[in-house]
Amino acid sequence: MKVTDPQVTSLARPTWRFPSRNGGIDYVSDPSSTHFSDAPIAKLVRELIQNSLDAKDDGFGDPVTVTFSETSVKRGLIGGAALQRHLQSCLDRAGDDDRPDMVDVYTNALSVIGRRDIPCLKVQDTGTMGLNDARWKALVIQEGAVSKGNGAPGGSYGIGKNAILNVSDLQTVFYSTRLVEGRKGLVTKLQGKATLTGHTDLEGSNDDLQHIGFYSLQEDGPIMGRKIPEFFQLAETGTGVFIMGFNPHSSDWVDQVATSVIENFFFAIHHQNLTVEIVPQEGSPVRIDHQTIDYLFERLTPINRNAVHYYRAIRDLPEEDVGVTRRFRGLGRLRAYIVFAEGSPRRIAHTNRNGMLITDSREQKVNPVAPRGRSLWPDFVGVIVPDTDTGDLWLRRMENPSHDSLSSGQLRSEEDRREADARLKQARRELGEIIERRAEIGRYGEASNIDELASILPDQDDILGDRTLKTQVVETRTTPSEVVEVEGEITDEGGGDGEDPGDGSGGRGNGTEEGIGAGKDGNRPVRHRDRRAVLRRVRFIPLSPGQAIVAFDPTSDPPREVRLSLTPAGTDRDPRGTRPVAITEATRVGDVEEPLPVSDGEIVFTPDSNDRVTIRVIADGNLDRQAFRLR
Repeated sequence: MKVTDPQVTSLARPTWRFPSRNGGIDYVSDPSSTHFSDAPIAKLVRELIQNSLDAKDDGFGDPVTVTFSETSVKRGLIGGAALQRHLQSCLDRAGDDDRPDMVDVYTNALSVIGRRDIPCLKVQDTGTMGLNDARWKALVIQEGAVSKGNGAPGGSYGIGKNAILNVSDLQTVFYSTRLVEGRKGLVTKLQGKATLTGHTDLEGSNDDLQHIGFYSLQEDGPIMGRKIPEFFQLAETGTGVFIMGFNPHSSDWVDQVATSVIENFFFAIHHQNLTVEIVPQEGSPVRIDHQTIDYLFERLTPINRNAVHYYRAIRDLPEEDVGVTRRFRGLGRLRAYIVFAEGSPRRIAHTNRNGMLITDSREQKVNPVAPRGRSLWPDFVGVIVPDTDTGDLWLRRMENPSHDSLSSGQLRSEEDRREADARLKQARRELGEIIERRAEIGRYGEASNIDELASILPDQDDILGDRTLKTQVVETRTTPSEVVEVEGEITDEGGGDGEDPGDGSGGRGNGTEEGIGAGKDGNRPVRHRDRRAVLRRVRFIPLSPGQAIVAFDPTSDPPREVRLSLTPAGTDRDPRGTRPVAITEATRVGDVEEPLPVSDGEIVFTPDSNDRVTIRVIADGNLDRQAFRLR
């Protein structure tokens, strides 16, 4: 009678294996998925599609196609009985540790694994290379590892794969791949991975087990070839991700996937590098490609309207009108799609070479390539893209784990951080110059100069440097004043440092009884004309007949209330008396735009600091061809 070794028999069948902890770190919960928990569907879409674009097969002429299919899988195909025992052990520990949040998680997981049919989201790509040994290990076995395909990788931390945990009630995923490898020929692999919590082996050894386990034939070994169940087999070269216990936490997950796709991958879709299909168990499938994206931008709600503007910019701008910067060391060149249109969001979006949106923030600390100075430009929108894979990879090193911001602070070396900041500043300045040339903002008279305009920019060195501004001659009855007057409080020291050059007399008087008095030393009498804050470096620049920019430095400490009105100066003033042009709307501009109160045609507010103030004003009168003083 033939005796079969029971251990050999067990190794011949796949099951769940969690390695012994052996005194190592005890993971209560895996923290990496928290980077993606605030928007689980949107960030799942970003991470999975980014991985697929990274693995694009350059020899495959068609776009990469990623298909999201809602389905279900038989409990036995995923080792449900064995997984249930590990989930039960995790629940027992959660109770012993008095962790009600984890008790809820594992109670729900046990209810899901007890079903005959397990909900599953299958995400499969085609037009990709599949996962060779190195990429397989980086995705399935290793944590924090990155092994991408050709070109610049979209990820740099190796934790994006854990975004799936936020939509899996079982914290479990199966990976399947199909590829052709040299002498090996056709290779197919399958392996399951569960990310739970450290728990006890209840099946005999009573050992403490690690928090990550694998469904395999042997320790860390994938299921190969014809042993792979038909449900997990792929018909074409590529990779399949099977999210077990799929729970989107939403009834409209299909629209959420579609919205995330077009908001984040409009560049790749428009350039026919990506097609996405969404197939729910109930309802109609959705196809997203260069022919349907326009329709979807109009149909899907809510939609990020800024993304609509970015898409239209890259769709409508002729190739010959795309701006290109000079080449910077490390970064290379940047391509800039800049479009001016009323109602545009006045933002610059940064997209990587794969065609995924990284950030469109107005804050340079998270979007350091985007230029500032938007107060002087007409409504615009822009998309910037690295021109080379090398430059894209250089920027990728500065991405945060969620890949939605850039900062030199992500670099480890202080020398690398300094060099990166210098390159980013150069690129930002040149992009600003590209926008300036397109906007033709130098139209304020031949007397205008670089300092006149640069002084009101929040980051003037980044935009204009110390180069001379090319201006257009404009016929005006008076030249817009390079220096405007501000009526202010006269201080005990003999007046504030107003914009009137030469005597620092507070912008009005010249030592006469018009209000200039003595200081505390008694040399001149003191006369306080108006309890208003003294302002320095005041600038007034018209943008259009009804809009202008006003900028100044408050000087009082702490800042006091400012009341500003626009009164015609020079030959523009009314001979019967100065009649202010009423201000109807005022907006303080900077990193965050905020409305300012207007009362009786005046701006009335108290600055929150002594930092330079830049205000866009809309007035009930012609501002374009006049000079004003601020009273």
